Amino acid sequence: MLAGQVLKVCSLSVKIGQWNQFLKDSTERRRIHCTKMKWLKRIGAGFAGFFRGYSFISRNGLWLYVILPSLASFVCGLLIFGAVYWQASDLLVGLVQRFAESWGWLLLFLARAAAAVLAAVVYVILYRTVASVIVLPFLGPLLLKTEKILIGREVEVTWKRDLINAVKGMWISIVYGIFSLFVIVVTLPLGPLQALIVFPLQGYFSGRSIFDFILEKEAATLKERSRLAADYRPEILGMGSAYLMVMLIPVFGPLFGPAAALTASAEIYYRKKTG
Repeated sequence: MLAGQVLKVCSLSVKIGQWNQFLKDSTERRRIHCTKMKWLKRIGAGFAGFFRGYSFISRNGLWLYVILPSLASFVCGLLIFGAVYWQASDLLVGLVQRFAESWGWLLLFLARAAAAVLAAVVYVILYRTVASVIVLPFLGPLLLKTEKILIGREVEVTWKRDLINAVKGMWISIVYGIFSLFVIVVTLPLGPLQALIVFPLQGYFSGRSIFDFILEKEAATLKERSRLAADYRPEILGMGSAYLMVMLIPVFGPLFGPAAALTASAEIYYRKKTG
């Protein structure tokens, strides 16, 4: 009789333990699900935030501060794309004319199309590096006005720190560019599925290159800047993905993409910082 009661108690204890474990697992699954949904929501907020950058500029009458950076950005993008396309087209067309005797017109068309795709890829990668030195400094007055509107003051830095930040920004952009090129080459065997890896990566790097222009005023070291950026990763990914998509639009992208990305980044950063 006693043995039977002991067995019942043990069986009940096992069931209670299994139930507790089930509750723990369910709670953990709900936590992970909530975290994923929160990340997706923040990515979406960053994506939408980029396009709010245009309305922010219009609402506050800041287009005058966009003209010079837009022209610098357009010329920069045009030179990069044009130079790469010209060189790649000459090389590929030359190979076709040398080795292809039949279907020459089709191969010439494909060669020029391939040159355009290659120029677009190099443009996306190289633009970040060049823009950090040539384009973003022209956006300084726009950022100061944006800061004045958002937090009531302009965040000034010394010329020495500005120069150091520019060098650091260029170095980071070079590292991003090399890593991006490596990922593109490694994922080539994936074919169309390559975009699922390359686009989010390029989107994040594009967003981070703009976001760093704000963070470099807040942090004196790269380590501190990375720590601050970690709190905004979903928003950077969303904003950068929208920025990357717009930058691929001929003329309009290079003209107005960087200004919208900068104001969007400032709005995302300072609104979260100030609560």
